[in-house]
Amino acid sequence: MIKKIISVSMAFMMTFSLVACSGTIRGERSRTDRALSDKFPDVSVSDEQRDVMFQVSLLQGLTFGDYHGSITVEELKEHGDTGLGTFDALNGEMIVIDGEVYRAAGDGTVEEVLDTETVPFSNVTFLDSDMEMDIRRIGDIGSLLDILNETVEERGINRFYMVRIDGRFSEINVRSELAQEEPYKPLATVLETDQTFFDYENVDGTLVCLYCPPYMKDLNATGWHLHFISDDRTMGGHVLGLKLTQGTITWDDTDGFEMQIPDNEMFAGFDLTIDQSEDIERVENADAGSGDDDEEDNDDQADPENEDTDDADQEDITRSISYEGYTLEQVIVLSRHNIRSPLSGAGSVLGSITPYDWFEWTSAPSELSLRGGVLETEMGHYFRKWMEEEGLITAGYDPAPGEFRIYANSKQRTIATAQYFASALLPTAGLEVEYHAEFDKMDPVFTPQLTFCTDEYAADAKDQILDMFEDRIAGLEDNYELLSEVIGLTDSESYKNGDITGFVTDDSIFSLVTGAEPTVSGSLKTACSVSDALTLQYYEESDAVKAAFGNELTMEEWEQIAEIKDVYGDVLFTAPLVAINVANPLLEEIDYEMGMSNRKFTFLCGHDSNIGSVLAALGAEDYDLAGAIEKTTPIGCKLVFTKWSNESGDQFWSADLVYQTTEQLRNAILLDLNNPPAICHLSFDGIRQNNDGLYKDEDFRGLFEDAIGEYYRLYTEYVVKAA
Repeated sequence: MIKKIISVSMAFMMTFSLVACSGTIRGERSRTDRALSDKFPDVSVSDEQRDVMFQVSLLQGLTFGDYHGSITVEELKEHGDTGLGTFDALNGEMIVIDGEVYRAAGDGTVEEVLDTETVPFSNVTFLDSDMEMDIRRIGDIGSLLDILNETVEERGINRFYMVRIDGRFSEINVRSELAQEEPYKPLATVLETDQTFFDYENVDGTLVCLYCPPYMKDLNATGWHLHFISDDRTMGGHVLGLKLTQGTITWDDTDGFEMQIPDNEMFAGFDLTIDQSEDIERVENADAGSGDDDEEDNDDQADPENEDTDDADQEDITRSISYEGYTLEQVIVLSRHNIRSPLSGAGSVLGSITPYDWFEWTSAPSELSLRGGVLETEMGHYFRKWMEEEGLITAGYDPAPGEFRIYANSKQRTIATAQYFASALLPTAGLEVEYHAEFDKMDPVFTPQLTFCTDEYAADAKDQILDMFEDRIAGLEDNYELLSEVIGLTDSESYKNGDITGFVTDDSIFSLVTGAEPTVSGSLKTACSVSDALTLQYYEESDAVKAAFGNELTMEEWEQIAEIKDVYGDVLFTAPLVAINVANPLLEEIDYEMGMSNRKFTFLCGHDSNIGSVLAALGAEDYDLAGAIEKTTPIGCKLVFTKWSNESGDQFWSADLVYQTTEQLRNAILLDLNNPPAICHLSFDGIRQNNDGLYKDEDFRGLFEDAIGEYYRLYTEYVVKAA
């Protein structure tokens, strides 16, 4: 949702007095600078008349079962051109729009209503635009209400508001009810038996939204009440759920109030002092399963900024690496660095591909951010507590020489990640971080470069990449469209000067060269850079809407954005011919660490391409990371190899991905044994786990031997024989 609020300077004085006047309650006010609506320039209606919320009866009367019409549709139109309500005998939901009155009936039909029909309950006013705002990509009704309520807080909670939202709805869930016969049942009872539900997709239409202030609780339902009607006037009803693609809000502040009290024996006999708040809540939010399952009542809508994972997703997350009856003997961690700043300064692609300003980072481009340091410290703390719990170390452990090794690539972000992690892992041990290349240069062990490449190898590898990933690249069309909308591509400098004309799925050109990383040019590379920067910005910026340049995105949409980067990494580094080649230095390093009899703990800090290529070379099966928007190698994730022994002295291995969920990353949630990171247990082709989920030592070590052996076989096939 692109939320651009037009500030309106308003000078007004308002007094609100309730007086009994021939069965009428009136709110009297004066106000300056009130413009008549361009759409409804009815000069016969005074400014003061236009600025009144007119109500027929009390909602409380309706809940008791007074469905007798007390005013005609023709008379109702004299009081407003926009509103909602119902009809005599509770015959459907009312939508008043453009001065016309429509019924969304219980059978799903919509019709314009005759002026002679009568109305038992309604709210209408003359809609004048006090403010307009554009919205996009609203994922549910709760997110829309959050936007509306935020504006209410800005403009004053004690006014009435009538809001019209014209837009495109990818989903709209509505209800209506069947006409009743006397003797009338209470409304809550009717909705248990005679309400009907309708779900529509990809509809252009209008929401009519009424806001009643808190002090109206004894006269109406407070907060928001929404009705819908489609542009073709064939669909409509009381709104229960929605997903809005894009729309325009027209906002009308209304300071006056007038109510017409019914003149019938049934209403006159009601005891309206009875608290009906529970019945009103049931009536306004009666759902019976229609609409979004996760939507609660309007007063308890979820905060979209905290909707990082749903309950089902959280339930699927593993939270422990522990095996009853086994003793932990060794831990080897291959880590991706934590949150870093992207290269988004002046002169960069990111600097010209959007008209919006990127987040102001706490670190220089490509360096670890302060948040990244905090998150990595939390990870180190968790690993210490976990290893103490499993008995590998004791509290305050002081390692003997050679027991602990911390080795990082020579880039600032990897060295800093390792230092933050090590300082929390053993705070008093003074663990040193080793790095072997010149500072801020790539260490060959961590560089995912091709150590050999002939023309034949390059051709075979490219064929394999296309065979495995051509369909996945082609499937990014929707992801590219979403990304373009979020960054405002068509308004950017790069687009206007023709440097970038859009993202397409058929322009990938691959390059495989000895001594260099595999690369791809075209849309996939550019889109990956933007996807990566947006994802990092989402982790770092506490305001989720600001992180998306004013768009309110769902978790699914953030996953769509992050998927571009995931596909890019898979395409370049996980095809077997490529993975075996680029991962070989790290595979040999890890295999060496596995064979170190005195080593308790090893921390190797590199990049997402390192983890992806190592897993691919070892034949890891597909996995899914619950609670994360990055689904393969999320920021700061750790590939953890653990060695265990049983009472008989037999040795086993486990392999797991340990990562902080999106919620933990965004909120910097402290990690400990009671609130651990997420864990994904990994499986591999060709070897089987025992009943406890562990691999025999010889089988697991065999994966490394096979992958390293395959490297030398390929080298012989493509290089030695070619020579």
